[in-house]
Amino acid sequence: MRKKFAPAAVAAALLALAIALVGCSSGPSDEEVIRQGVSEELAAIKAGDDELISSVEEGAGEDLKTLGIDARDFMSAYLDGFDYSVGDVKVDGDSATVHLSITCRSMGEAAEAFMGAYNDALADVQDLTDTDALYELAGKTLLESLSSTQPKTVECDVQCQKDSDGNWSYADGVSEQMSELFLSQ
Repeated sequence: MRKKFAPAAVAAALLALAIALVGCSSGPSDEEVIRQGVSEELAAIKAGDDELISSVEEGAGEDLKTLGIDARDFMSAYLDGFDYSVGDVKVDGDSATVHLSITCRSMGEAAEAFMGAYNDALADVQDLTDTDALYELAGKTLLESLSSTQPKTVECDVQCQKDSDGNWSYADGVSEQMSELFLSQ
């Protein structure tokens, strides 16, 4: 029997990371199982896989539609320049620490850029009163602001834990940690 990785849904309005790493008693080492699982999950995010797009559509799809933005287009703009590396994986009994280096755009920076750019755009079109046109302008400005935000690289350590059946998963709080990293960094 070999150890394998089974990804859980990427939670989120914007990219919460939840991973389940399933193992058994023979096969690759715990470090290898964890590294492979984390790498596969981050590769799926980098590729903008359908599961990720679906989770964004569920979490923010209606808001994006109101702005005239397709979830796939939004994620394509957000993930442009996304990269990662999985560093050291240190296992100590039933606990492990994984060092990650993640390059992505800051949603906080993009939101700040959007606010300034949208206010400027509104000043340029003072006579625009149609609500749909205002939403369309906001959507266009949001995508432009997101695309103009430069990706940044951040380093972080995430904790994993092994259950009594030998299955690895992220420790409590990692989804929140990853959400914070993706949304604000």
